Amino acid sequence: MSIFDSFAPLDEIIQVVYQGAQRFAVLSNVDFGPFNAGWDVHIGLADEGRWWKGRWTEKDVEEIAGSTTSVTLLEAFAEKLAATFVNGELYIADWNPDDNAELKIVFGTSAKRPLSMKLREMDSKEALVYTTNTFFSIGLAAQSRKCQLNPSSSSAAPSYSFPVPGPSTKTSRTSPPPATAKSNREEKPRGKTASLTSKEAEDEIKALRAQLADAQRGAKVDDESTNVGTEKLMSKPATTAAKPSNPRKKARRFKEMQFDDD
Repeated sequence: MSIFDSFAPLDEIIQVVYQGAQRFAVLSNVDFGPFNAGWDVHIGLADEGRWWKGRWTEKDVEEIAGSTTSVTLLEAFAEKLAATFVNGELYIADWNPDDNAELKIVFGTSAKRPLSMKLREMDSKEALVYTTNTFFSIGLAAQSRKCQLNPSSSSAAPSYSFPVPGPSTKTSRTSPPPATAKSNREEKPRGKTASLTSKEAEDEIKALRAQLADAQRGAKVDDESTNVGTEKLMSKPATTAAKPSNPRKKARRFKEMQFDDD
């Protein structure tokens, strides 16, 4: 087992460093091979195409962390180094514009004892090979993102829309039928009513009151007509009762009795 098996957090990460007028790109890669294991750091100077390369071997790590360090401590050590990239705690030291000049990168600028790595400048051919290989790796990774270097959040993954449940407590498993033309016509008066002005609303209220008054007067007339009809029906049997049962039979005449004293 190699020490660098615990350095996975430092593999394939990149950060940019603005330092004065210079702009640097810092790339970190880990070689997990059994024969050439190590941690590589490349620094490129923008606008000039110059590259520097630094490398830690197992011997370098043992000098810092110790030869008997456990796997857990090595993983924690690698995570702290990776955090310096993520947090931008990197500094380019011993920078010299002269050709074939070495420089040094410092990890953890806010730490009490920051770590550093020396880098040598690569020749033009070596720098060109490294640049081409780096872009080839970027192209391979972009194939899983529809060949986009910087995919947007909308194109990175398909978006799905889900129906929002209504206020009812019972959830229906089937979607409601689409609105018909009739329902659209029925909803139009709502919009019209909602947009009525105060004057139109007042006129409408007056019209409703007039209709209500007419309806009440009509109901009163109907009640009076009903009462008159009822009285006629009740008085009619009394009139008929006064008539003789047999109209052809003449009524008897009674002669007044006279007495002698009269």
